Amino acid sequence: MFFKTYVAAFFMAHGSRRVGDVARLAGVSHAQFLDDRYKAALGILQPGREVMYGRWGAFGIAWTVLEVLETHTCLEIYFSQQHFVEQQTPNKVADLPMEYDPTLKMAYAFSDACRSLQPEVALVDARPHPEDLWWESGRGNPQWVLNQYPLVQNWDVNGIICEGYSLTYLSEHLFRLWESDAASQGRDVLPDSQGRVIFAGRGWYRWEG
Repeated sequence: MFFKTYVAAFFMAHGSRRVGDVARLAGVSHAQFLDDRYKAALGILQPGREVMYGRWGAFGIAWTVLEVLETHTCLEIYFSQQHFVEQQTPNKVADLPMEYDPTLKMAYAFSDACRSLQPEVALVDARPHPEDLWWESGRGNPQWVLNQYPLVQNWDVNGIICEGYSLTYLSEHLFRLWESDAASQGRDVLPDSQGRVIFAGRGWYRWEG
């Protein structure tokens, strides 16, 4: 079950503190709790910490944890880097229309999770981190996710967008605080998302920026 991962993170107002409840709401299916042996291999050593392993729609196999933060709860879903890359079309057409992009089903799975979870901010980071041993080891990097939290807590919408996450979701009230727009920044927007699911770039490079 150990594989190099990318991550999706959903920063929500405090609610359920059980990862199983929240993960299922996000669309994770066929889920099972990992025992202490597997959790230790992921670097998760806290006694009683719940970690689930299952399938997250078009993203495929994934493992999930729930982090209770100061004013939010964060669901982290770590999915297979290899599976993601395999979904991309091999032809790097710069102006690849969205309707021909085979990764679109993953963007909609993320959007569906946002619709169910109602986070203030959510993100998908599908960028390689070759300098980071945690990412390269296949354990994911929960600390990287936590390092994004000050932007969320401070409602730093422009800062969130400038981070260039592969996908960014903003709640309605935060979206209104954005001082720019997707078109002027050369970003695609997921259809049917009221403009609030924003890619890092356009065409084939929409996930990369």
